[in-house]
Amino acid sequence: LVVEFWNTWSSFLMVYAGAISFASIVACSAKWRVRGEKNRDMLLALPVLLAVVGVGSVLFHGTLQRWCQTLDEVPMIWSAE
Repeated sequence: LVVEFWNTWSSFLMVYAGAISFASIVACSAKWRVRGEKNRDMLLALPVLLAVVGVGSVLFHGTLQRWCQTLDEVPMIWSAE
C-alpha cells in the first residue's frame, strides 16, 4: 500500500532522471573533453544526488515512516550544501 501515490510516483521520476543523466554524462564525457577528472566527478555527483534524493523521497512518501523521513530530508540538505 502506497500512502501518498502521486508524491511517490513523482519521486520515481527523480530517480529515473538521475539515472538517465548519469548515463548520458558517462557516455558523452569523452566527447566533451571535460578538463580533469575532478570536474568530471563533480559533474557526475549531480545526477547521483538527484537519484539519492529521489530514493529517499520514494521511501518516505510511500510509507510515511519517521526513519524514511530522515532518508528523504538528509540528501536534500547534502544537495543544498
